[in-house]
Amino acid sequence: MSSIRKLVMMLGVLLASSSVLMSCSDDDDGMMGAVPVNSVVATSSTVDVVWSIVPNDNCAGYIVSLLQGSRDGAVIETKEFDNRTCKGQFTGLQPNTEYCIKTQAKPGAGFNSADVYYREFTTSPIIDVNIVSYDAYNVNGYDSDGNPTVTKYYTINMDWPAIAESNCGGYYVAVFNCKKADWKANAAKTGQVTISKDDHGVIATSASIKGLEPGKTYTIGAYARPNSMCDYTQGDWSLTEITTPQ
Repeated sequence: MSSIRKLVMMLGVLLASSSVLMSCSDDDDGMMGAVPVNSVVATSSTVDVVWSIVPNDNCAGYIVSLLQGSRDGAVIETKEFDNRTCKGQFTGLQPNTEYCIKTQAKPGAGFNSADVYYREFTTSPIIDVNIVSYDAYNVNGYDSDGNPTVTKYYTINMDWPAIAESNCGGYYVAVFNCKKADWKANAAKTGQVTISKDDHGVIATSASIKGLEPGKTYTIGAYARPNSMCDYTQGDWSLTEITTPQ
């Protein structure tokens, strides 16, 4: 084979190699970037997600999935949104449970694929209040005629299972002067307790509230208070109806 023919063949191989490299480069240029999640706000059963919107028509929309546990978890639900939408909601979640949001752009003109983005979160816990005991006590007073009186009251003692500090910064417990069916967050209260870390860094899981009348129906309302690591703004209320002893 002549030197000229060898040179021509070598040039042909180099051109073919250059063509393959250029194709790979084009594939890379056709990859859209990840769509970051800007915020996740959870309750005990829902999550509201807000992601960054792509400000051009090269994005054909968004694919957002809810995964169990972490980014390696099973897909629970997937929703698709148009390219002008930047928020969505998933429902039917379990309290105090880890999940993961996965976002991905739908490639538009000039793109053939897109990177994914993951955001892990935990739903808010629900406080399961347990009635430990009622302690009776008497308060001395006077009636309208100035006669001495003795009025009986109860102190209610409660506790509940601790929630890991990774998903709880404290607790709020109140005794409302109403039946559960009539409960509202702004209903009148006999007493309330807000619990945070004490001087030793401990978060108590018990409380006592006094001033309950005998034979009266009350509603205990409680919720978890978040810390800076939590993905909820306030835990959902748990409501327990009680009737004090006579």
